[in-house]
Amino acid sequence: MLRAFPRGVRSKLVALPRTELQNLRRLWRSDVLVVHTALSLSLVAIVAARLLKRPVVAFVWDIYPASTRIAGNIRNPVLLRMYDVMERAATRSATRLLVPSEDYLPFLPRAARSRALLYPLWPTGPMTGETSVRDWPVPVLSVAFAGQINGIRGLDGAVRQTLESAPEGVGVQLHIYSKDPTPDVLEQMAESDRRLSVVHHGFMGARELETELTTHHLGLVTLDPAFDLPAFPSKIAAYLSAGLPVLYVGRRMPALERVLTEAGIGGVASSGGLTIASLAQLFERYPVARRAHLRALDEQWSHVDRLL
Repeated sequence: MLRAFPRGVRSKLVALPRTELQNLRRLWRSDVLVVHTALSLSLVAIVAARLLKRPVVAFVWDIYPASTRIAGNIRNPVLLRMYDVMERAATRSATRLLVPSEDYLPFLPRAARSRALLYPLWPTGPMTGETSVRDWPVPVLSVAFAGQINGIRGLDGAVRQTLESAPEGVGVQLHIYSKDPTPDVLEQMAESDRRLSVVHHGFMGARELETELTTHHLGLVTLDPAFDLPAFPSKIAAYLSAGLPVLYVGRRMPALERVLTEAGIGGVASSGGLTIASLAQLFERYPVARRAHLRALDEQWSHVDRLL
């Protein structure tokens, strides 16, 4: 049965008895239990914490097992049903749920929504210093994409949308930072459309990547339109840390889009196109907007910290 699970989950399940025993020992000496999705992998510790009357704080970054099913990592319907029952039980047992945006709330069990608290995704790496205004307009828009390339990302469709949204006469140079190879469809697009060029840099460590990201105009965040779950990609925090404005391409995510546009730290390719003027405005305002957003994140986290 273990073979039906992805390799990463399989290794966690094999180590689960030893891990849970260590967790229970730590829990006995602790005042609060903090867990993150997938919560079902911490179900034993969550039940123990409730029996010991310890509060349970759960960070919800992904909706399981729905995201696992969409990614195709688990296909067995019996396992998916078991996974769903365990995840819901763990979610309902949490004292407090922390979600990155309002987009997540409809996907939580109804009984758990009143215990959900919004929290911001924060940059975890070192902050790049003051961000300068990028040169614009230029003949080629330099766009960075960092992270995994899989079916959930829909990278080829996002690049196509970016080309369609780009100002007339402006090309797009896509820089990929990933251990995954460039999809064949992107190479074919670059061969057939002179406006597009693709450069694959391979995987880079966090510090090296942050230095590289500062050389581009935009950091690309993508979600396939068929991906019907909430998301707040952590790569947004990485781009923010590097001082790189974000370009989001994907299905409508109202809360995510609102953070980017209202804070002035990014734009949305599907919201009417990227014009010379709108990009100039984004680049001009970004350094000040980034500082203000980082201050706001600190204040939000101070509020969350007090509540916890």
